[in-house]
Amino acid sequence: MLTFGHALKFSAINNVYFDLENRKYKKEIVVGPFKTGKWIELPEIDYISVFRQGWSKDSDGDGRTDSSGYVYDVNVWHNTSKHFTIYSNGYPEASLEMGRQLAVKLNTDLLDATDPFNKEWVDL
Repeated sequence: MLTFGHALKFSAINNVYFDLENRKYKKEIVVGPFKTGKWIELPEIDYISVFRQGWSKDSDGDGRTDSSGYVYDVNVWHNTSKHFTIYSNGYPEASLEMGRQLAVKLNTDLLDATDPFNKEWVDL
């Protein structure tokens, strides 16, 4: 049962859909043929950010890190301090392109925080 539970967790796919005409979005989780998710009113968007985040893995639970690195999240910020993540990737260029496309579609600003010591607003 434990192995089956872990297999489900790692086989889940997270999708985010936007319906800009009706100002809604849907966060969907897909596991095999099963889908779950609902449409939610899209809040007023403040900006999009691409953020570098560290990760590490301890596969055997002994407290020692087996591997580590960075992942780049594309976050949608709203209500001045709330956000949700719509995309993660290990490559900053791909995440920045996703953030750029989304910022253009949502007609909002894009913050490049892939280097936490040199954050900058991107000209679209």
